[in-house]
Amino acid sequence: MGNWYKVLAVGALVAPAAVHATQYLTVEAARAAAFPAATRFVDRSITMAPEQLRAVTARAGVAPATPRLMVFEARGASPDARLGWAIVGQVIGKHELITFMVALD
Repeated sequence: MGNWYKVLAVGALVAPAAVHATQYLTVEAARAAAFPAATRFVDRSITMAPEQLRAVTARAGVAPATPRLMVFEARGASPDARLGWAIVGQVIGKHELITFMVALD
């Protein structure tokens, strides 16, 4: 009974860590979930110029993952029906980019 903890410790050191990525929703599915009444999404994406990137980096203390910010305007059935905005961004996770969306109505 004396050395079982040594075997367990060695096993823990050589066991590979479980690593995987999970995708919960596509951008399209997330937009539809956030704005179920939307009949269309107008792409209003922007690409920041170098001076804008520098300003954001100076203010945030970290550089954006990409200079492109995906912005979509959610529109309803009538021509003047703006339902809100869906903003898609990316942040650097532990090892790869993580895509997220913020919905504003």
